[in-house]
Amino acid sequence: SRNGGSVSISFPGGFEIGYALLGGSGKVFVNPFSLTGAALHLQEVQVKKGSSVAAPSPYRYDLSHTFRNTVPASPMFHVRTSSLAKTVTTLRAPGTNTNASLVSGPMVDDLGGMFFDSPVWLPSAVTEYVTPGVTYGRALVYGNSESVLILKDRKLPVGTSAGETVGAAPFDLRGPQYMGAYRQGTTMWLNEDSPFSDAAGNFGFDNRAKVSYRLSSGGKTLLSTVDQSPSKEARVTVPAARADYALTETVSRTVPYSRLSSRTTSEWKFSSASATRPADLPLIDIDLSVSGLDSKNTATSTDRIRIGATATARLRATETVTALEYSTDDGATWTSLPVTSTGDSASAELTVPADASFVSLRVSAVDDEGESVRRTVIRAFAGPAPQPERTVGATKISNIVVNDGRPLAVDPFGAFFSVTFTATDPAGIADGDAYLYHGSYDKPDHVLINPEPARCTKVNATTSTCELIYDIDSRLDLGKNSLAGSWKVAAWAHSKDRKSYTDLHAAKTVNLLRATRLSANATPEPIRKGKTLTITGKLTVANWETSTYAGFAGQSVRLQFRKAGSSTYTTVKTLKTNTSGDLKTTVTASRDGYWRYSFVGNSTVRTVISAPDYIDVQ
Repeated sequence: SRNGGSVSISFPGGFEIGYALLGGSGKVFVNPFSLTGAALHLQEVQVKKGSSVAAPSPYRYDLSHTFRNTVPASPMFHVRTSSLAKTVTTLRAPGTNTNASLVSGPMVDDLGGMFFDSPVWLPSAVTEYVTPGVTYGRALVYGNSESVLILKDRKLPVGTSAGETVGAAPFDLRGPQYMGAYRQGTTMWLNEDSPFSDAAGNFGFDNRAKVSYRLSSGGKTLLSTVDQSPSKEARVTVPAARADYALTETVSRTVPYSRLSSRTTSEWKFSSASATRPADLPLIDIDLSVSGLDSKNTATSTDRIRIGATATARLRATETVTALEYSTDDGATWTSLPVTSTGDSASAELTVPADASFVSLRVSAVDDEGESVRRTVIRAFAGPAPQPERTVGATKISNIVVNDGRPLAVDPFGAFFSVTFTATDPAGIADGDAYLYHGSYDKPDHVLINPEPARCTKVNATTSTCELIYDIDSRLDLGKNSLAGSWKVAAWAHSKDRKSYTDLHAAKTVNLLRATRLSANATPEPIRKGKTLTITGKLTVANWETSTYAGFAGQSVRLQFRKAGSSTYTTVKTLKTNTSGDLKTTVTASRDGYWRYSFVGNSTVRTVISAPDYIDVQ
């Protein structure tokens, strides 16, 4: 079925009419025309019918066609699978199962096309069929668009092409996509814009990350920024004369869609002088690779993995990797690895300890111009041991409340609810966040991630209240009735001085229930005493897979009566719904009162009581 599509018209000189976007079975009607240099561009992404975030399509058709100079009376283009390009894209997970989106768009007439996404589950493999001979821009978007991996443009021929692996750890700064650290005259600009690129060199960034810079020279601090947005550029004035500098960049993140590269630090030492034109600073970059990891970027205790590091100077220089170290306690202690080196590259083998939840890496390199770098990646990849909850210092989380404490029932269309919690620390709270997951923490089979991190509001010097607002679509965000039931809330918070934090994996349990409806109708009314009264009804339950209410078959429902003037209902009998969820029974009319049906739910469906039907007995 169509996941998304567009129609646009371009004219000579690069002018283009805006896009008409298509969804579902929507259509666009175009008047036939004939104009040299004009073109009608069609684009459509198709996935397996019924796909959702929880049950994504294993196939993706990325189709485009252009009618040039003229448009026929019926501007429809037919394509066969055998005439398309086919490839398999393997998507690795960042240390945990999580949801993501695969995004692509054709680059047509240098104008570009619309980019459409389709859900994917990490880890997975997606069989892609694309229009051959067309260059597609692509991206992998983690969570709900906060973190993006910009994939290399791709143009494939007809037939089967070799696949690629996307999202291989370690995620690290692999040189800026554009000018990241440069100077002109006496001004230096700092904006290292790709700190979460994958091992294949696909540039990546994360809007939830925090970036800190420190620049010093001769023992004097020239610039110090703490926890700024990764998109914010830092600027500092420096002396015109050549001087030695030390630059440290620290990027940290704690996010629901990744457990890897929680903190990366680059420590550069270099020399720089005034430049008349913008020029890159003479920094050294490190490209890390790890072979032997599984689809979640995890090493087992029995596998011997190989770690590779390559140093690259941004300006002309000859580099040498001087050291390679690893840590299994998030950088508290380090162990040197014996390396095999060939100048700018080095490698080493490691059998990951069985008790390691994560492995961090640290690499040092120098060049023949006197510059140096030490790159640290905390949690570069996952280890074989379970990932435990951790609390460092006095940070605490309490009073987690979901949906204001009310039962959380999701109807066929979705639900709107909040998650709130209290975070405390003697130094105050810098930030906090939470998400919901189904299954186990290490291997969830689904997650609900809010598009934005929690908003934490300061209560006093030590306490903040944090809130997330969820607005979920039952079919798109859930998509499987089997997901009804017990979910866990994972939550974390950091102190304002960044010296302590708490990371809770199962801070709260909540049931996501399928909403139910129940009706009752007693006839005839009014009725004479002693006559037979018939009470019908229907029990339906939300179907998250079809966005409808469906008859709930085989369920026990109680028929209850409350006499006029009383406030208490009494159960008269219990009956079961038929295959369509219908109810029907008879009783003898004896007195005025209210009749209703009552259904007691469970951990997957919500309790529901019908509206009462008053009967006047004469």
